[in-house]
Amino acid sequence: MPPLVLIKKIAAIIIGFIGSAEQVKIITNFVRTIKTLKPEIRYFYDPVMGDIDKRQ
Repeated sequence: MPPLVLIKKIAAIIIGFIGSAEQVKIITNFVRTIKTLKPEIRYFYDPVMGDIDKRQ
């Protein structure tokens, strides 16, 4: 399936823990690109999702 067809099927972008400034840049560019193609898409960021639980 071509990428633009897939974008039509996406309802939301969900991002979890971001571990570096480089990842922030990559994610920012990705979200901007997708929102340019599909402005109504929802973006959710959960800074704890995917983080390693360090409680002992």
